[in-house]
Amino acid sequence: MTWLPATLRPARGGNGIRTSEKRLQACLVVSEEIGHRHLAAATPLALGSLRAGAGDEEGGRESLVAARSLAKDVGIAGVETLARCELALLAGGDAEDALAAFAEHEERLDAEERRSARFLLWRATGDRTHLEEAKRLLDESLANVPAEYHEAMLTNLRLNREIMAAWRGERIRTSGLLLPNNAAPGSKRRFTLGCFVS
Repeated sequence: MTWLPATLRPARGGNGIRTSEKRLQACLVVSEEIGHRHLAAATPLALGSLRAGAGDEEGGRESLVAARSLAKDVGIAGVETLARCELALLAGGDAEDALAAFAEHEERLDAEERRSARFLLWRATGDRTHLEEAKRLLDESLANVPAEYHEAMLTNLRLNREIMAAWRGERIRTSGLLLPNNAAPGSKRRFTLGCFVS
């Protein structure tokens, strides 16, 4: 799992991006100092997603490449796969590489990583089967918790909100109504990993 402690998740508000970036950079320094390899790989993944989402595509790419490389070196399949999927969303990104990463590591990914990867793959390729699988995995996750927590899970986690927004948009578009869909493949709107941004 590529979760970060709540104090390291991106902050909200006007200075949220800068605050989040500082927190993530501090986390990276500490994780490297103490030799926490998983956190040292997951942190640049979060930082790259944050930077790319804020419009710093080169900074995002640099962090995502670092996450991919470290994760590959130490064998952290989830971080490697998600970094490759995030890289596919950037200008000149390679959707085929993201698909290959997913195929290579799918069995080693936990449910959250699979859901994130499927959604990112839908964004990168436009292949609806990835969105359908992300939605199925979300439904499966909801089935494992009491009903009173469903609304919070769907509104407080960005990944889940984005999947639902895309699902509704896709269902509306396939029913013949043409409504804007901000989460459509190829749109300029960026998705940031739900496990890092709430």
